[in-house]
Amino acid sequence: MELLEYYLNFYLIFLSNRFQRVVLPNGVSTSHTVTSGVPQGSVLASVLFLIFVNDIVDVFDDSNVCMKLFADIKLYLEIQSNSDHNELQDAINKVYDWSITWQLRLATDNCPHCHTSLSPRPQPSDYFASDFKLPIVSTARDSGVLMDSLLTFRDHIKSVVSRGHLRAMQIWRCFYVKILIS
Repeated sequence: MELLEYYLNFYLIFLSNRFQRVVLPNGVSTSHTVTSGVPQGSVLASVLFLIFVNDIVDVFDDSNVCMKLFADIKLYLEIQSNSDHNELQDAINKVYDWSITWQLRLATDNCPHCHTSLSPRPQPSDYFASDFKLPIVSTARDSGVLMDSLLTFRDHIKSVVSRGHLRAMQIWRCFYVKILIS
Protein backbone atom coordinates (compact mmCIF):
# COMPACT_ATOMS: atom_id res chain seq x y z
CA MET A 1 0.00 0.00 0.00
CA GLU A 2 2.88 2.36 0.64
CA LEU A 3 4.05 2.11 -2.98
CA LEU A 4 0.58 3.00 -4.28
CA GLU A 5 0.44 5.95 -1.89
CA TYR A 6 3.88 7.06 -3.09
CA TYR A 7 2.78 7.08 -6.73
CA LEU A 8 -0.49 8.85 -5.96
CA ASN A 9 1.42 11.56 -4.08
CA PHE A 10 3.90 11.82 -6.97
CA TYR A 11 1.08 12.44 -9.47
CA LEU A 12 -0.67 14.82 -7.08
CA ILE A 13 2.47 16.92 -6.73
CA PHE A 14 3.11 16.75 -10.50
CA LEU A 15 -0.40 18.02 -11.31
CA SER A 16 -0.81 20.54 -8.49
CA ASN A 17 0.03 24.24 -8.59
CA ARG A 18 0.63 24.30 -12.36
CA PHE A 19 0.82 27.54 -14.32
CA GLN A 20 1.02 28.33 -18.00
CA ARG A 21 2.01 31.35 -20.06
CA VAL A 22 2.71 32.26 -23.66
CA VAL A 23 6.21 33.31 -24.66
CA LEU A 24 6.67 35.25 -27.90
CA PRO A 25 9.72 37.06 -29.30
CA ASN A 26 8.31 40.44 -28.25
CA GLY A 27 6.98 39.56 -24.83
CA VAL A 28 5.55 37.17 -22.30
CA SER A 29 1.94 36.85 -21.17
CA THR A 30 0.96 36.75 -17.52
CA SER A 31 0.86 33.33 -15.86
CA HIS A 32 -2.50 31.65 -15.34
CA THR A 33 -3.37 28.70 -13.14
CA VAL A 34 -4.05 25.42 -14.96
CA THR A 35 -7.16 23.88 -13.42
CA SER A 36 -7.67 20.79 -15.59
CA GLY A 37 -6.19 18.73 -18.38
CA VAL A 38 -2.96 16.86 -18.94
CA PRO A 39 0.37 18.69 -19.35
CA GLN A 40 1.53 18.14 -22.92
CA GLY A 41 5.10 17.33 -23.82
CA SER A 42 5.95 15.57 -20.58
CA VAL A 43 7.02 11.95 -20.30
CA LEU A 44 3.93 11.24 -18.21
CA ALA A 45 1.46 12.88 -20.62
CA SER A 46 0.40 9.64 -22.36
CA VAL A 47 -0.11 7.77 -19.10
CA LEU A 48 -2.02 10.65 -17.56
CA PHE A 49 -4.21 11.02 -20.66
CA LEU A 50 -5.15 7.34 -20.49
CA ILE A 51 -5.89 7.59 -16.77
CA PHE A 52 -7.91 10.76 -17.43
CA VAL A 53 -10.16 9.23 -20.12
CA ASN A 54 -10.14 5.60 -18.99
CA ASP A 55 -13.49 5.76 -17.19
CA ILE A 56 -15.40 6.76 -20.34
CA VAL A 57 -15.68 3.08 -21.33
CA ASP A 58 -17.94 2.59 -18.29
CA VAL A 59 -20.49 4.89 -19.93
CA PHE A 60 -21.00 2.29 -22.68
CA ASP A 61 -21.41 -0.88 -20.61
CA ASP A 62 -25.02 -1.43 -21.75
CA SER A 63 -24.64 -0.21 -25.33
CA ASN A 64 -24.09 -1.76 -28.75
CA VAL A 65 -22.03 1.26 -29.79
CA CYS A 66 -18.36 0.41 -30.24
CA MET A 67 -15.72 2.80 -28.99
CA LYS A 68 -12.02 3.12 -29.73
CA LEU A 69 -9.64 5.17 -27.59
CA PHE A 70 -6.22 6.25 -28.75
CA ALA A 71 -5.39 9.93 -29.00
CA ASP A 72 -9.08 10.61 -29.47
CA ILE A 73 -12.42 8.88 -29.06
CA LYS A 74 -14.14 7.14 -31.98
CA LEU A 75 -17.69 5.82 -31.86
CA TYR A 76 -19.23 3.57 -34.45
CA LEU A 77 -22.33 1.46 -34.95
CA GLU A 78 -23.93 -0.38 -37.84
CA ILE A 79 -27.09 1.57 -38.61
CA GLN A 80 -29.90 -0.71 -39.76
CA SER A 81 -32.90 1.13 -38.33
CA ASN A 82 -34.01 4.38 -36.71
CA SER A 83 -33.42 2.86 -33.28
CA ASP A 84 -29.74 2.39 -34.22
CA HIS A 85 -29.56 6.05 -35.22
CA ASN A 86 -31.08 6.99 -31.85
CA GLU A 87 -28.66 4.71 -30.00
CA LEU A 88 -25.67 6.38 -31.69
CA GLN A 89 -27.07 9.82 -30.88
CA ASP A 90 -27.52 8.71 -27.25
CA ALA A 91 -23.87 7.60 -27.21
CA ILE A 92 -22.76 11.00 -28.51
CA ASN A 93 -24.87 12.63 -25.78
CA LYS A 94 -23.19 10.43 -23.15
CA VAL A 95 -19.73 11.45 -24.39
CA TYR A 96 -20.77 15.09 -24.31
CA ASP A 97 -22.16 14.77 -20.76
CA TRP A 98 -18.98 12.93 -19.67
CA SER A 99 -16.87 15.76 -21.09
CA ILE A 100 -18.88 18.34 -19.16
CA THR A 101 -18.52 16.33 -15.94
CA TRP A 102 -14.74 16.11 -16.33
CA GLN A 103 -14.35 19.70 -17.61
CA LEU A 104 -12.92 18.46 -20.89
CA ARG A 105 -14.08 20.76 -23.66
CA LEU A 106 -14.87 18.89 -26.87
CA ALA A 107 -13.67 20.43 -30.12
CA THR A 108 -17.07 19.86 -31.72
CA ASP A 109 -15.99 21.34 -35.05
CA ASN A 110 -13.33 18.59 -35.07
CA CYS A 111 -15.92 15.85 -34.49
CA PRO A 112 -17.12 14.92 -37.97
CA HIS A 113 -19.05 11.79 -38.79
CA CYS A 114 -18.71 9.66 -41.88
CA HIS A 115 -21.35 7.32 -43.29
CA THR A 116 -19.45 4.24 -44.48
CA SER A 117 -20.98 1.67 -46.79
CA LEU A 118 -20.02 -0.68 -49.59
CA SER A 119 -23.37 -0.16 -51.30
CA PRO A 120 -25.40 2.95 -52.02
CA ARG A 121 -27.57 3.85 -49.03
CA PRO A 122 -29.74 6.78 -48.07
CA GLN A 123 -28.08 9.98 -46.98
CA PRO A 124 -26.56 9.80 -43.48
CA SER A 125 -28.52 11.14 -40.56
CA ASP A 126 -27.56 14.28 -38.71
CA TYR A 127 -25.93 13.94 -35.31
CA PHE A 128 -25.55 16.60 -32.63
CA ALA A 129 -23.29 17.28 -29.65
CA SER A 130 -25.46 19.49 -27.49
CA ASP A 131 -26.86 22.08 -29.95
CA PHE A 132 -23.98 21.76 -32.41
CA LYS A 133 -24.60 19.77 -35.60
CA LEU A 134 -21.60 17.52 -36.23
CA PRO A 135 -20.20 17.99 -39.74
CA ILE A 136 -20.58 15.18 -42.27
CA VAL A 137 -17.44 14.20 -44.19
CA SER A 138 -16.93 11.79 -47.08
CA THR A 139 -13.31 11.05 -46.14
CA ALA A 140 -12.03 10.41 -42.63
CA ARG A 141 -8.50 10.08 -41.22
CA ASP A 142 -7.87 7.24 -38.79
CA SER A 143 -4.37 6.73 -37.39
CA GLY A 144 -2.93 8.73 -40.28
CA VAL A 145 -4.75 6.79 -43.00
CA LEU A 146 -7.40 8.48 -45.17
CA MET A 147 -10.42 6.34 -45.98
CA ASP A 148 -13.48 7.38 -47.92
CA SER A 149 -17.11 6.43 -47.35
CA LEU A 150 -16.78 3.47 -49.75
CA LEU A 151 -13.79 2.11 -47.79
CA THR A 152 -11.28 2.84 -50.54
CA PHE A 153 -7.88 4.40 -50.06
CA ARG A 154 -7.82 6.62 -53.19
CA ASP A 155 -7.45 9.87 -51.23
CA HIS A 156 -4.74 8.35 -49.04
CA ILE A 157 -2.76 7.17 -52.08
CA LYS A 158 -3.12 10.61 -53.72
CA SER A 159 -1.91 12.27 -50.53
CA VAL A 160 1.14 9.99 -50.18
CA VAL A 161 2.07 10.41 -53.87
CA SER A 162 1.65 14.18 -53.64
CA ARG A 163 3.86 14.43 -50.54
CA GLY A 164 6.44 12.18 -52.19
CA HIS A 165 6.46 14.35 -55.31
CA LEU A 166 6.83 17.50 -53.20
CA ARG A 167 9.73 15.98 -51.26
CA ALA A 168 11.45 14.87 -54.49
CA MET A 169 11.12 18.39 -55.89
CA GLN A 170 12.61 19.86 -52.69
CA ILE A 171 15.58 17.53 -52.98
CA TRP A 172 15.94 18.35 -56.69
CA ARG A 173 16.07 22.10 -55.93
CA CYS A 174 19.02 21.53 -53.59
CA PHE A 175 21.25 20.74 -56.54
CA TYR A 176 22.46 23.26 -59.05
CA VAL A 177 22.33 21.78 -62.51
CA LYS A 178 24.06 23.48 -65.43
CA ILE A 179 22.87 22.31 -68.81
CA LEU A 180 25.28 22.72 -71.70
CA ILE A 181 23.83 23.02 -75.15
CA SER A 182 26.20 22.21 -77.93
